[in-house]
Amino acid sequence: MKLDIVLIMFVAFSTTLAQHDVREEWYPFRFGNGHVGCSNRLGMSENDFCRKLCNQDGKWRNSKCKEHYCYCGPQRFYRVIKL
Repeated sequence: MKLDIVLIMFVAFSTTLAQHDVREEWYPFRFGNGHVGCSNRLGMSENDFCRKLCNQDGKWRNSKCKEHYCYCGPQRFYRVIKL
């Protein structure tokens, strides 16, 4: 009975940590030596363009546009799902 309770608590705790980062670090998206802005000529919104830039390497990342510059968060999930 105690082992069941400990197992349930462990699963709940690890699930909570997996869903919520303890510390969220944002870093500027860079191309070459410059910081990339959110504005574009593709007709995309600034947030969509930023999301496209941050996720171009095949990894899911949070993205945000702050003061017209793109910032990317830590990697979330891999897009590749093998069946």
